[in-house]
Amino acid sequence: MLFCKECGKQLKKGAEFCQECGRPVEQNSAQQTSLQGNYSGERISNQSPQSPEPPKQMSKKTKGKLIAAGVAIVLLIGGYKAGEHFTDKDRVIERFETAVHNNDQEAVAHLLSSQDSNLEINKENVKGFMTYFQKHPDEINDMIDVLKVESQALDKGINLDKELSSSYEDDPEVLPFQLAQRGKTAFLFDKYTIEVKPRYLQVETDYKDTAIYVDGKKVGTAFSNHFSKTYGPYLPGIYKIEGKYKTGFVDLVTKDTVSLMDNLNKKTVSLDLKGEDIAFDLGTNPPDMKGTLLIDGKKVKVNPFKNSEFGPVVTDGSMSMKVAANFPWGEMTSKNIPIDSNEIHYNFGRDKDLENTLMKIAAAENKNLFKVYSTGKPNALENVTNHYKRAVAESIGDGMDTEYSRIKYVGSTFDLNTGELNYTDEGNWEATIVGKELYGIDYGSGFEKEEKVLKYSLVYDETKKKWLLDDVEDAYDSFSENVEEVKEEHPTVYQMKTAKSEESRNDDSEVIDDDTDVENADEDTRTYAEDTAEAEDEDVSDTADLTRFMTEYMDATMESIKSHDFAIAAPYIDPAGKKYSEQKEYTAYLNQKNITEDLLNFEVTKVEPIPNGYKVNTSEEYNITYGDSSVKHKKFKSVHKIQQQANGSLGVNELISSTEVN
Repeated sequence: MLFCKECGKQLKKGAEFCQECGRPVEQNSAQQTSLQGNYSGERISNQSPQSPEPPKQMSKKTKGKLIAAGVAIVLLIGGYKAGEHFTDKDRVIERFETAVHNNDQEAVAHLLSSQDSNLEINKENVKGFMTYFQKHPDEINDMIDVLKVESQALDKGINLDKELSSSYEDDPEVLPFQLAQRGKTAFLFDKYTIEVKPRYLQVETDYKDTAIYVDGKKVGTAFSNHFSKTYGPYLPGIYKIEGKYKTGFVDLVTKDTVSLMDNLNKKTVSLDLKGEDIAFDLGTNPPDMKGTLLIDGKKVKVNPFKNSEFGPVVTDGSMSMKVAANFPWGEMTSKNIPIDSNEIHYNFGRDKDLENTLMKIAAAENKNLFKVYSTGKPNALENVTNHYKRAVAESIGDGMDTEYSRIKYVGSTFDLNTGELNYTDEGNWEATIVGKELYGIDYGSGFEKEEKVLKYSLVYDETKKKWLLDDVEDAYDSFSENVEEVKEEHPTVYQMKTAKSEESRNDDSEVIDDDTDVENADEDTRTYAEDTAEAEDEDVSDTADLTRFMTEYMDATMESIKSHDFAIAAPYIDPAGKKYSEQKEYTAYLNQKNITEDLLNFEVTKVEPIPNGYKVNTSEEYNITYGDSSVKHKKFKSVHKIQQQANGSLGVNELISSTEVN
């Protein structure tokens, strides 16, 4: 019988291992044979023949140790095999493929690595990498095939770092990552990883203060115009780049999507904000004109009459502008003007209310003009300037020997695309509009329809607070389709004042005007023409000169206060009057108290001749800043006495009154 040397367990015949401890039988059998030989010889020489003595039984403690050692060996062998399996490069490729297919960002981040210590790899910043393969799922298999080829190359001892770097710049198919062996895991196994190459973005933008965003995260701000800077490193993938520029007019935003999956380690991104600076023309206006600019209904801090440019804005017509301003006849706001060009032209002569006023006056005076021609008396004209009355009076004085006997005014059609408003060199507001005058003429065989295209010029009389027709001249421009007609519902028929009609005018029942002092008409006309010519020359000249003088005086006064120098305003003040010492003391007082005045608006509202000079009424609007930095807005109505100084120039002699108004 055979027994196991290790544990003493009896062995079955033919067994190769001990069923108790697993000891191989061959070794045990050899030892057993040797032992049996020894036992046999010993028995022959020393003892009489007897049965062999069984081996001693192994203790439980020894047996436990042996079992624990066996288990440890098995675990070590199993652990080694498991570690070898899980760190195998092909297994890494399989896990990577599965994670990409499942969009498992955390697993992908764990499998990726980089030799650039500045490139952080985590669940958040692999989004661009994953987005690329979500949009190009057909490329996943191609990517895995390349990694498997790289695995085979590593088995053959090929240095991938050297091979790929030599062909990288020339081959656009080379992936921006590779299979790489970097170090050991648990000091036993080769560590394999998917190693990515860092990528960079060079961002360019034209506008200073443009905020730059990559995938929604702000990465910088342009600190100059024509800005360029490189940002990174980033993982290969798809990224959304944004530029945001806030202005007083609009928030400009531009977006771009960039792929960093090719063989270029840096991509240039131009953030074209598509903004342009706009130049606009609002016609001719006075130098102190103030207004409000609105972009898409929002007020911006630009006086459109002082600054003829603003921006940047987009010019694709998606934005619009309005201009609002106070004029002597009231506030006007332009219509919505689409910003569809970098040059905008608008004239307030196209304002609907203003056009209606101009058309109404022009149509009424067209009708009154026929009355004048039938009576020979220019006083029938109502809302006209002295200049226009004089021109009409002179034309009547030259005689009205016409080929027709009767005329009637039917109406006028105005082209609404022709309205213009401008401020003249003489200091007046002038508005023009083109109209087509419609009338009927009787040449002896009944009325025939006729028309004439005319350009009407009107000026605003700030004393009378109304528009007056100043001139009418022939116009030859074609009419647009944007017209409005002012019709006479019941046209009046006028008998023309001619030599032929004088003999028969008492028989014409259609003459409606009863003012028939024909004999004295020519004399009246000549006298009126002479009187109105003289009055116009005096009134217009005086008003314009005094308005210009008062504007210069106010500007000089503001500058003298700002500069702490009364000498700037002194030339406009009469040294012999009360105003000279008062203004000098007032300027010194303001300087001492550190008070400044900002003139916001100034108007001459009335000019009245007085002995030895003029009395001028003005309206003034200020922002007054006090020494404690507080600001108050105030309005005044003032009356000034203006006299001619010894040197022949005008001078402010006295501030008669100044009343604060709400």
